[in-house]
Parts: sequence; C-alpha cells; structure tokens
Amino acid sequence: MNEMVELSTALTDVRRAYRLLWSYQRRALDIIRLIADGFDGHEFYLWEPVNNDRPVGRLKDPTTRWAWDMLPMGKMTYLCLPQGAERNHPKAGEWMLEITLDSDTGFSDPETGEEPDPQDFTDVAKSVSKIRLVAWQCTSSADLNWYEDVWNSTDWPDQDGELVEHSDPPFRALSKEYDLKHLADKSAVNNAVTEFKALLKAKMGIEAA
Repeated sequence: MNEMVELSTALTDVRRAYRLLWSYQRRALDIIRLIADGFDGHEFYLWEPVNNDRPVGRLKDPTTRWAWDMLPMGKMTYLCLPQGAERNHPKAGEWMLEITLDSDTGFSDPETGEEPDPQDFTDVAKSVSKIRLVAWQCTSSADLNWYEDVWNSTDWPDQDGELVEHSDPPFRALSKEYDLKHLADKSAVNNAVTEFKALLKAKMGIEAA
C-alpha cells in the first residue's frame, strides 16, 4: 500500500513537472521568436537538437533510444539565413544568425557514450539556463551548405565578443551569451538584440536590419 501511495505522489509530481516544462518551453520559444524577429533581413532556416539525436520519428522505436531524445529543447539551435540566400552557395558578406538555447548548463554528457544521468549533473542551483547568439559571416563565396559545412563543421567561439576567423570554411564567427533570467520581458529581449547588433557593427562591420 505504501508503494502505491509513493507512486501516486510521484506521478502527481510528474504531471506538475510536465505542465511546468510546457510553460518554460512556451516562454523559451517566444523569446527565440522575438529575437529572430529583431533581425528583419533574416528568415528561419532550420533548427537542431544539440545534446541528443533528432526527435524520435514514428518509425523509430523510442524504447531503444535515450529519454533525452524526447526532450529536444534541453539544448537546441535555431538558425536563420538572409532572405533569399542560397543554402548551398554562401556569398561573401552574407551571414547566418544562430540562436542556441541551453536549458541546463549542468548537463554532463559522459565520454562513455552512455545516456547522461541527471544524478551526475552539476547541482541545479549552480547551473544556469542561457541563450547564445552567434553570427556566422561568409568571407569568400563557396559551394558549401550553411548547415552541414559551416554550422555543423566549425568550432563555436569560446568567448563573448571574440571574433574567430576560419579559412576552411571561409567564415568568421562572433558570439554573445545571455542568462535567461535577464531576459524576463520583451524590453529585456529587445535590449539584448540591440546590444548584439552593436557588437556585430563594431566587430564585423555588419549593419543588421
């Protein structure tokens, strides 16, 4: 009987957690949309879960995969290209906007390849939730795919405001991170967009619309 009571209490907590998770993800998506809308010259390209595989499709057995695959917004990237840009032929001067959501910096992916266990993560009180903005600017026209050959094959900048130059692929990148707790309302998000645009102009000469 005690086990039944404990399970019932645990399942109540699970239902509460799912509703809280929905609320968080709805707010996170709204923030991403607001940031993307702040760059009028760009449009949605694709999104990608970062910590795990793509969300489980109907023809893939979910019981054989990580439970993290069912939580793609744990860490995800949202990419925007200049309006009308060719996906397989970046032109010199064009730049791609990356918006990456990291819901839990305490997430620890073991080198063994086993499914990460939350018991091994940094304490939640010592971790943060953040959004990173990155500009990927093409420095020489090339027959490359923006996703496969640039975003998925190039190291991200390690430091805020540090301009990183690459010759192969011919791109340079600049990033800025924001703690989600500092993006509590529309005004704060707009201020972050304005700050990032100023950084793009100062470091890369980009006049972002």
